[in-house]
Amino acid sequence: MNQPVRILFSGNKMDEHYPGGMELMATSIQMDVERKFNPIPIPLAGGARFGIDMNSVNSAIQIEGVLTDDDPAGRTVSGAKALATIDAAFQMSDVAAIGILQAITTSDYRKAHIMEIGPVSGVTWQIYFSTSHGTNIGDVAHADLSTPTRIAYVRVVDSGGSTYATATQLATGIAAAVNSSTSGWDAPFTASVLTSELKPSVGATLVSIEYDVVGSAGNDISLSALKSSDNSGSSVILYHTTFSGGRNDSSAFARSAGDKLQDLYGIVHNTQKPGSTIAAGSAAAIGATVLTGGLAVPLAFAIGGTAATQGALSVDGDYPSQLIIPYNSMLTADNGELYSVRHLRLALGNRAKREDKLSTTNTSTKQNDGDDIAIRGGIKSLTLGHQAGETIYSFRMTYLPVNILL
Repeated sequence: MNQPVRILFSGNKMDEHYPGGMELMATSIQMDVERKFNPIPIPLAGGARFGIDMNSVNSAIQIEGVLTDDDPAGRTVSGAKALATIDAAFQMSDVAAIGILQAITTSDYRKAHIMEIGPVSGVTWQIYFSTSHGTNIGDVAHADLSTPTRIAYVRVVDSGGSTYATATQLATGIAAAVNSSTSGWDAPFTASVLTSELKPSVGATLVSIEYDVVGSAGNDISLSALKSSDNSGSSVILYHTTFSGGRNDSSAFARSAGDKLQDLYGIVHNTQKPGSTIAAGSAAAIGATVLTGGLAVPLAFAIGGTAATQGALSVDGDYPSQLIIPYNSMLTADNGELYSVRHLRLALGNRAKREDKLSTTNTSTKQNDGDDIAIRGGIKSLTLGHQAGETIYSFRMTYLPVNILL
């Protein structure tokens, strides 16, 4: 008997290819848990033993299964809206730099490039970072609302000119500018402020900008940085990603077994978590020092060109970060039903209560990303096999549950 399991990816960029995650057909699932304690024999105590259990646990999930062709008739999905992001805490150059990811110096906001969105139907929307428009930090003012290039100013400094916006304040101001209801602005986008994906500890600095129209056409909209014509000293480009993830209604996502093989093989070979730029940058810097014997040789030259550093320091949103394993539950079954489907979950951390670990309170049935419906972690190893002449492929995967993984 086959058991479907599902891999979810970090962010939403892979929704264009695997809406709701990548479904795999498992023929066997083995879950290993090893508690790390060692009994110590007590001399002259009749064989008694002593030990201390510090609640240190190793865990692994072994899944074996097959990759088969999808049924084209059963792989149609609803559409999705394209998304872009701006992280007000970081510059593009910060993410590409070697070493620990450092937040932007907020006084540099006065040097920030314009953020331009569009065009949509011949109209573009520009967001300036101003020291003169408005009164208070985060105030939004407008100009040129009757022209094809519409302008919003977000104030980045207080009225005294000495205190600059925090990254969260700037993110809130950018979202307010995008969402402005001022007549003539009419931007077909909706913005919200979320926790930074690059470095969650900096807080709510990520502006998520969603195109209001469902469909893949939103992927063609540009989000770019322009040097301000009235600020020749502008040198700061806020970290941003352009629009992606838009999907047309009822698009077919049927894949052959070979398509899935290529996708899994390619992703597991080269993928990266958001935030792992911190570790990658530090490791790359150490590696450069070792390779050059401590000499001040640029890392790009030490390991073969700039392309060698870009892969280690970029995030493409394809990291397989969660695993959904469904099971049948009698405890939570609806009236008149023998079973209801629930997803295995792990309640980790010192604040987890006994009830959080039991099936009695498990209500995880959603098919979208979330802490309560999937096991967070990563793929430790993947073995793929194929018998010549067959149309299916076999796989063996080791998945390690980890609730904090950089």
